[in-house]
Amino acid sequence: MTALLAAAPAAADYELFISFMMTPLMAIEILAAEFMLAKSFKRRMYFYVRFFGSALACVLTTMLIEITFSLATGQNFIYAGTDDVVNTVFKIFYYIVILGMTYLCLLFSYNESPAFLATACAVGYAIQFLAANAAQLLQIASGYMPVPWNYMYVTSYANADEKGLTYGGNGSLYNKYYIAYQEGIYVGYRYYETRYEDYVLGNAKTGEYDYANTVAYPFGYGLSYSDFEYANFEMAETDGGFEFTVDVTNTSGVSGKNVVAIYMQSPYTEYDRQHGIEKAAVELAGYTKVEVPAGQTVTDVKVTVDKTELRTYDADGAGTYILDAGNYYFALGNGSHEALNNILAKKADLSDASNGTVDTTRMTAAGDAGLALQYVVEEQDNEIFATSVTGEKITNQFDSADLNRRDGDTSNDIVYLSRSDWAGTMPKATFAAKAYTAAFDNLSANDEMVAELSNTYKSSSGGSARGTCYPSADLRAATFNDELAHEMGVMLGNDALWSSPKVFSGLYGPGGNIQRTPYGGRNFEYYSEDPFIGGNICANEVAGIQSKGMFVYIKHFALNDQESGRDGISVWANEQAIREIYLQQFETPIVKSGAHCVMSSFNRIGATWTGASKNLMTNVLRGEWGMDGHAVTDYSGNDFMNVALGLIAGQDIWDYSGTKWSNQLNEYRNDANIVNAMRQASGRILYTVVNSNAMNGFTINTDVTGSLAWWQSALIAADVIFGVLAAAAAAMFVLTIIKNKKQPDISNN
Repeated sequence: MTALLAAAPAAADYELFISFMMTPLMAIEILAAEFMLAKSFKRRMYFYVRFFGSALACVLTTMLIEITFSLATGQNFIYAGTDDVVNTVFKIFYYIVILGMTYLCLLFSYNESPAFLATACAVGYAIQFLAANAAQLLQIASGYMPVPWNYMYVTSYANADEKGLTYGGNGSLYNKYYIAYQEGIYVGYRYYETRYEDYVLGNAKTGEYDYANTVAYPFGYGLSYSDFEYANFEMAETDGGFEFTVDVTNTSGVSGKNVVAIYMQSPYTEYDRQHGIEKAAVELAGYTKVEVPAGQTVTDVKVTVDKTELRTYDADGAGTYILDAGNYYFALGNGSHEALNNILAKKADLSDASNGTVDTTRMTAAGDAGLALQYVVEEQDNEIFATSVTGEKITNQFDSADLNRRDGDTSNDIVYLSRSDWAGTMPKATFAAKAYTAAFDNLSANDEMVAELSNTYKSSSGGSARGTCYPSADLRAATFNDELAHEMGVMLGNDALWSSPKVFSGLYGPGGNIQRTPYGGRNFEYYSEDPFIGGNICANEVAGIQSKGMFVYIKHFALNDQESGRDGISVWANEQAIREIYLQQFETPIVKSGAHCVMSSFNRIGATWTGASKNLMTNVLRGEWGMDGHAVTDYSGNDFMNVALGLIAGQDIWDYSGTKWSNQLNEYRNDANIVNAMRQASGRILYTVVNSNAMNGFTINTDVTGSLAWWQSALIAADVIFGVLAAAAAAMFVLTIIKNKKQPDISNN
């Protein structure tokens, strides 16, 4: 960022600062920080455009420049889609800063202005949190994108109810909808980067692809007030994986933190093509965060990558995780795209044409071959990753969730997106351009809209609440800071201990689902579209939380990646995508941090409710991963979370306020299978509780005895006294009757 400021022309008169959800205190801090840095500017114009997490937010952000122009000129309408407005804005404002204090992804409509592309700094996640003074603010602005921000979202799909994906008929709402994850593993940046590489390699059936006009800010990309350079990038193989070292130099005059991220590429082989295995061109495999003082170098910064990151799931051939033969690459980079360009540069240097020949003229940037390393696996290995951490053999568990493997009926088969034929397998969108335009035409920057936005600050209930507020999950993931995540977990665990009037022992969270699209209704609860960063940040938070005796319920297990129409929806997906994308963010905190519990989800996997899937709840969750606690349902006020089927599958508790499910269980009191499942569920619940803060104050020498309060003793004494008196009265009554019977009848005398 300092380089950008230095490059600003002397004639630049104005700076435009656009902010989301800016409070007065934040404004003061930002203004102070900008004043320290932007001394070359003669005048500044700051506009705090307040956007919120409403359904209109994604549409509103596409009109960001027009709204700002309207506010700047005092006009009460939006110049929708006119190039004149954009040109005028950039003639007035040279340096544009967008600070997004929001979990929403932004859709950048204007990508043609070099000024905007070059100087739109500190976007979104670039500021983790705001400190009490400007000097601290400059050092902590070190966030990185947990999801990419785009000019267009080409892999986003509508919810099932919006697209008419129903089974037909007039059945229950909970038996109505389905959705197919046709994109497979190519979620978010895995699609954008992989198709870009195939375009650079000139692979057949890739089609035309313009990465530069699709992605505005790649996954893992970050900005700060410091500038960093890497040198001496080296790799050493260890027993469990790889250790990378690199020297990190802060070339700026501002101390700051840098995320040293290792991205990996697996070979895409002929075996993969034949067996329907997909490989992303680049994916995050390891990271650390290092603080580097201004003008100094930190040498030998270490990042470890576990060898399991090399595995891929082969559902069709080996039926387990395999290690492919071929050339693997590891690279540093400020985000996935820079790392991939470094890998492509390395491939060009090595003349590696195993999956196509690098055409450097098609690359968006030259890349640095010195920041990429090659690792060669000579032979495919189908055994090395076939056994889980618990010693269980890993085999296919989700054939029933894949319509291509569920049965022999090919009429229901799904065409999954494949890099072997991008053009032929791309899911077809049906949105009309005129409908998209209409969304703009029906919205104007008038008093009514401003009032609507302002009202989102207010509480409709008029009530109040108190508690500790933490950033949303994706903002926490944007820190790429394991230590900070652990500290936040400890704080949350302490919150539970200090709660009044009672201590809390369980937490309905964190969220382990994937931000499959930018339009997910609860994306603020989920860390990322990438299961590696999400899983590791979650694991560190869980370790901190559980260190204080509080157990977590990681939710919503699993494939609950939408909000609208999720009740009972059937999710169809292939096993590779299920395991590598959608389960990993649950697996990591359970395996690494011993997360005790999960919350099962509303949806079905295939045709089976998640809580009734033994393959999911028992074979994978407990068999492969070794989870030792219990599973609670999401709120079960429906007719499909069957209590008997759930218990047999490994579900333990039903979240419900009524007696519906317990009444059903009474019907099975003589069923040995159900009673045994109830015993197992009870044991898991008790195990969780006795290993939590609910047992604080108890030791191995503690005797648990009953005791009564004084008033309880008084009531019991009163009951006894009244009982004795009642008995005496009854005895006297009986004796009186007997005595009367013994007296002679003298009524006729």
